[in-house]
Amino acid sequence: MNSPTRRARWSSWTTSRRVADAPGASSVSRTPRNSAPTSCACRSRSAEWGCRWRALLIRRELDQWAPGEHNGTFRGHNLAFVAGSAALDHWRDPHFTEHAEELAAAIHTSLAGVTAALSTGVAEVVGKGAMSGLRFADSTVADGVRQTLFRAGIVAETSGQGHVLKLLPPLTMSLTEWKEVADVLGDAVLRTVPRASLSASQVSAVV
Repeated sequence: MNSPTRRARWSSWTTSRRVADAPGASSVSRTPRNSAPTSCACRSRSAEWGCRWRALLIRRELDQWAPGEHNGTFRGHNLAFVAGSAALDHWRDPHFTEHAEELAAAIHTSLAGVTAALSTGVAEVVGKGAMSGLRFADSTVADGVRQTLFRAGIVAETSGQGHVLKLLPPLTMSLTEWKEVADVLGDAVLRTVPRASLSASQVSAVV
């Protein structure tokens, strides 16, 4: 058996690269999700697609197990592998990548429309693509909008020092679904910011 070193502390992925005999099996227990040289799509924080996982790597000539036959700590995280496989199916579809670009453009347009309804300096659009949000000058406004969205069934978070309302809609969301979210977001912002922060055209629209 051989265990991988912690993120190449021996200047290689595994300690076996510094010894004469290659191991018959290698346990990968430190979740290769961030920096491991692997093509698996279930890396949770770097790819945001799945869960932490472990694996048992076996030399092909020694592997006598059928898929899913063995069990134990290093059998792998089934949910993570299934989620990763499903994610790759999406990315193989050219229509999916086109939709992701369309969704990102729609998000930016909607957020820009929200800030246009406010006085200068109250909020600005930040982020890129579908990883975008609103940075408010007042963090209490950001948190107030977050709470209003939550009560409406929409999950959003604040980040940084609490000034940024972070939106991470799923890339599989339809443009119609995003339009519904954007309408609720716009209304939540207008009802949360101080009246003095609204543009002149919006003051009369807020009851």
